Amino acid sequence: MQHVRIESDAEDASLVHVLYPVPERHGRILRVIYNETLTPVAIVTAYFDDEVQA
Repeated sequence: MQHVRIESDAEDASLVHVLYPVPERHGRILRVIYNETLTPVAIVTAYFDDEVQA
């Protein structure tokens, strides 16, 4: 199981950032930002964040 990091958004309390190291991409960090106040949750964006350290 990979280590998953969860962060609150600095500007919008309804947004959550999940950072996941993807083994198939040599540990690159996938950042998924979603709105947890909606049902179902809404994914705002997802991208490989090369500025984050694992």
